[in-house]
Amino acid sequence: MRILIGITSCHRAIYPEVLSRKEPPNNSLCVKAARETWIKDAVNAGIDVKFFFGRYNDPPGTALIPNDDEIFLNCDDSYDGLVEKVTAMAAWAYDHGYDYFMKVDVDSFVHVNNLLKEMNGEWGKWDYIGRGWGLGYLLSRNAMQIIVHERQRRSWAEDSHVLRTLFNEANKGTKVSMYGDGRFVFLPNLLRKDEDLYNTAFVVVNPMTPEGMKILNETHSLDSLLPLSFSKEDLWTAGADRVEHSIVHNAFSIYGATIPWTYDEWVELSAYERQPAKDWAQIAFASLDADAMADCPSFQSWLGFVPNRRQLLDICRAKNVESNKKFADASKHFKDQHLD
Repeated sequence: MRILIGITSCHRAIYPEVLSRKEPPNNSLCVKAARETWIKDAVNAGIDVKFFFGRYNDPPGTALIPNDDEIFLNCDDSYDGLVEKVTAMAAWAYDHGYDYFMKVDVDSFVHVNNLLKEMNGEWGKWDYIGRGWGLGYLLSRNAMQIIVHERQRRSWAEDSHVLRTLFNEANKGTKVSMYGDGRFVFLPNLLRKDEDLYNTAFVVVNPMTPEGMKILNETHSLDSLLPLSFSKEDLWTAGADRVEHSIVHNAFSIYGATIPWTYDEWVELSAYERQPAKDWAQIAFASLDADAMADCPSFQSWLGFVPNRRQLLDICRAKNVESNKKFADASKHFKDQHLD
């Protein structure tokens, strides 16, 4: 069984303001720590590990040669381009004959022995193994092929994109087996009652500091990281203002435009001032779901005269509700069938 662990990386660690948690302050420190810890174990166990980058164009014309464990892909290198990058990573893994492709983040730690134990057991039966978080998930060749050939949706949320794509394909009747496992541990969401359950049985942990990677490599015990301490900004969950800004940001990203407001500017807007953007986001989401982005008006056009504006908005809202319900039903079925 050939396994590739692909680590999403970038030439310049610049993250969009829409994210509600802090990212590693310096990617290079996490990369160094990963190479000195769990990656050594993976390579010794016969697992290939590669850091995947997008296009390098800063400064223009500069020739940059990748290291032996680095792959430069012809894709967007920004955080907003993560869907495109992960799709390209899956294509690279598929084309190079890997049976399983595991995507992890640059600040993730992989327990290699636990991974191999599961892959030689139950996990080898599934097309998708994960927990719905971008910190780590496994794709079979069948799942890789589905991800590569599915129409891309422009968004930085690649983990959601992968799940939605597989759910949608399963709803079409394609055989896609999916298994959710809590041993993909997102530390800020780790419940105290689950600590003993995942303490030494974890497979992937995130977010990790370089120091945390070294500690975990020595102990292979989550207890060694306790007590966990996170600020509010470290959590994916956020208040209503952050959620609204994120939703509108995603709509502009889908349309291929830049959101006009930073988060700090958004919170200063009144509910009345925010509403046009929130309404237009409904149009963008419905256009995407109907595969009709060419008919989606720009935000500037939406601010002008739009015939039958209320009717159009009502139709789009209804379509989005229907689409979200389908995804929620598929997600519930997945959880009922596969989540412990």
